[in-house]
Amino acid sequence: MHLRAVLLFVLFSLGGAAPAHAGQWAMIEASDNKPDRSAHFAQYTNVNSRFDPSLSGLPVPGKPAKKRSSLPPDPFENSQVMQVEVVEVFESAAKPTYSKYTFLVDCARARMRIEETDSYFRSGHGEVTAGTDWFGAPAGSWLDRVKLIACDRPAIVAAANRGASAKSFEPLMDVGLLYVGEFALSSQLVAMTWSTFWTDAVEPPYAKLTAAEEAALRQDIDCRLKGLQDMIAGFIGGAETSLTDQTKEREFIAYVRATFAQKTKQQRRIFLNMEGWTRAEIIDFWGRPAAVKTIGDVEAFEYYATVDTRQTFIEQQFSTDSKGVVNHIAEVEREVGKLHFCAMRLFLQPGGSKPGLRLIDYDIRGENCKRSTLGELVP
Repeated sequence: MHLRAVLLFVLFSLGGAAPAHAGQWAMIEASDNKPDRSAHFAQYTNVNSRFDPSLSGLPVPGKPAKKRSSLPPDPFENSQVMQVEVVEVFESAAKPTYSKYTFLVDCARARMRIEETDSYFRSGHGEVTAGTDWFGAPAGSWLDRVKLIACDRPAIVAAANRGASAKSFEPLMDVGLLYVGEFALSSQLVAMTWSTFWTDAVEPPYAKLTAAEEAALRQDIDCRLKGLQDMIAGFIGGAETSLTDQTKEREFIAYVRATFAQKTKQQRRIFLNMEGWTRAEIIDFWGRPAAVKTIGDVEAFEYYATVDTRQTFIEQQFSTDSKGVVNHIAEVEREVGKLHFCAMRLFLQPGGSKPGLRLIDYDIRGENCKRSTLGELVP
């Protein structure tokens, strides 16, 4: 096998010049400033959804934040992003053969960022550059079409379905996408661009490697393969330890869930998904307990809450004689409202694969133990 082919195979295997995701591709922009033309292609069918932890808790314009004072914090709320893959093909030999951009689109806040750019050059080397900060897509630009692919999935799917039914590219063109075909590799997009759109030019040749460059590449390939073998060996050893930990954790959580299942329906709603919470997670949510008691290897966190709605009113009562003249005034106290009280005790014990104490059981007693008032247990 030719060295360049071997290199490409290894780079694909190790993630250096990663292939594009197989799917349907469309041209979203093309420049005509020959001999420095470029064309942008976007994969519009396999658009993935994921969560970006850095967005958790950030406000969304025009959307009021949910009040969650009595519920665990939701790390996924308003943190969803859509991942879109874009490949840019270049005509000039001074530029990369192509660059593959991984876009993350924050539809809720109408912005995007490039997570990573992977470029492949005709000299045979590849470069991976870091991503960008968040930015807005200019209206009518190819970036705006990336946002459309990410954020208006119903419109894209509907256009694709209409086009398939009518055997026409017009529905996709109406939303700014020119269908070019199904491809699995970025190099296929490069070949298609030259054979379809740039037929009036000759593709620049790939640079030939010198003997020294070939030796250096062979050494680099050997190092990469050795690193891959070591990584696989590490995965095997780590997998055995991980499997033991996972089994231990599953057994522990199953035991705690069986205990929680014996509680009332209302209590199960309050403590939903809190099985096995660590000491730090409990204090972060409920606050520090009013008291802590230790019995053997079990700790009991005690919380108390009162809601006093009692109010005292003084009313005057009048009595009259037979002629209707007031002859006595009495003051009477009247109390309305009620004193509500709740005591909650959380039991913690070591268990599972996480270090330290874990929540294994709880007990709630009193009248102030509604979901809406449990948040007031925090001192």
